[in-house]
Amino acid sequence: MHLRQMVMERMMFFYVNAYGVDLMDFRVFNRFGQLLFESANPSFGWDGTYKGVPQPMDAYAYTLLIKFSDGKQVKSSGSITLIR
Repeated sequence: MHLRQMVMERMMFFYVNAYGVDLMDFRVFNRFGQLLFESANPSFGWDGTYKGVPQPMDAYAYTLLIKFSDGKQVKSSGSITLIR
């Protein structure tokens, strides 16, 4: 399981790169604790926007919970710096 950044047509996406996922909860928050992004799909990542509005350059927190098909569970949290 890896957190990855992907460049598509000069846009960055922050997403989870994992296989054998049964359940996933991936969330991104701003510095005030406001939930900006949530996904249960490993193929769907955060593009640095909230409700279609580009967010400012800043540090953003994320939480991640994954349950794999083999029964293993992974919890992770950290930060990502958004640079435009």
